[in-house]
Amino acid sequence: RSSFPVLACVDRRQFALTVACPPEGPLVQRLKSAGIAQVTLDFQRCAQLCLFVRLVWIIWSRGITVLHGHMGRVGPLIAAAVAFCRVPAVILHEHMHGADHFWLANRPVQRWVHTLGHVFMCRRIDRVIAVSAHARESYIQRQGFDPQRVLVIPNGVDCSDRERLTPDDRRALRVRLGFEPDALLVGAAGRLIREKGYADFVAAAPLIREAVPQARFVIAGEGDQ
Repeated sequence: RSSFPVLACVDRRQFALTVACPPEGPLVQRLKSAGIAQVTLDFQRCAQLCLFVRLVWIIWSRGITVLHGHMGRVGPLIAAAVAFCRVPAVILHEHMHGADHFWLANRPVQRWVHTLGHVFMCRRIDRVIAVSAHARESYIQRQGFDPQRVLVIPNGVDCSDRERLTPDDRRALRVRLGFEPDALLVGAAGRLIREKGYADFVAAAPLIREAVPQARFVIAGEGDQ
């Protein structure tokens, strides 16, 4: 959902696009509909060495000259592959904040290697795009990255083709969700994973209701939380 708008902005008269992603899912269908080449690279199911070899093969076989990595956790892997292949331009898209690396909490050796990988990555990545000012500052602090090379491009949703709800529509929607017609509805939508900070959202809800009693809260998404 977040990758495709980036692809849509690329001038395909100047660049030939190839997307490496899992073999199934809504992104694959959208890529096919848009005529964008897709190759399989499943970060969730493959071992690191397998991913490295696969990514190197993709870069070489496709003649990649600009690589945009869309996942912060695999930044060191991407940096190693592009250094091996001498890719001229490398961009990493950073979504998260925080330095606890909780997915490596019980694997100290892997965490040490991952940290060293980030040190190496800082020398190889040309630009990092952060989705918020907070993510930018967090990334600079925990990775020691040059602030001049970390840019902020906020996430956005194009609503130009969506019909705006009338006040009556809004009241009806609140009732359908089980709230009062004039409640102040606060929503959060996205993947239900720890990195997204939904625990903070839940913890903030009662504090907000103390100040704004009519506030109500709803979360929409899928995930393991």
